Amino acid sequence: MPDVPQPLILAQVDLRTPDGQDFWTTPEMWDPVHHYPTFAVHEVAKCFFGMSPGWLRSHLRSTTSTLLDEESVFPLRTTSGARMFRLWDIERLAHAFAVNRVITGRQLELTVMMVKTAARLHQFIA
Repeated sequence: MPDVPQPLILAQVDLRTPDGQDFWTTPEMWDPVHHYPTFAVHEVAKCFFGMSPGWLRSHLRSTTSTLLDEESVFPLRTTSGARMFRLWDIERLAHAFAVNRVITGRQLELTVMMVKTAARLHQFIA
C-alpha cells in the first residue's frame, strides 16, 4: 500500500488489506465484455467521495492530484470518450487523492469502505 502522509495516519485510518495485497480490489474485478460494474463520473463523485462531479473532474485534470507511486491514476474511457470507473480505479484514485492531500484520512477511509462494500455486493470479496 502506498505510504500515507503522517497527518493522515493521525486520523486513525483503518486501511488494512488482505495479506500480501496493496489494495482490496484488483483490475480483474469487473466484466470487460459487459463493462460491469463500472461507474460514471457523477456516481463516483457523489457516492464514493461525497462531492460534486465538477470537483472530481477538476481533480482528474490536475497532474498532481492523481499521482500514486509516481504514476497517474486514470479511469478507463468508452469509445465515445466517457470515463468509466472500475472499483479498482476508485480505490487507487482515493489513495492518490489522500497522498496528494485532496481528501482527508477520514474521507479515504470512508471511500475505501464504500469500495469494499460494492466489491462485496458484487461478490468479488467475502
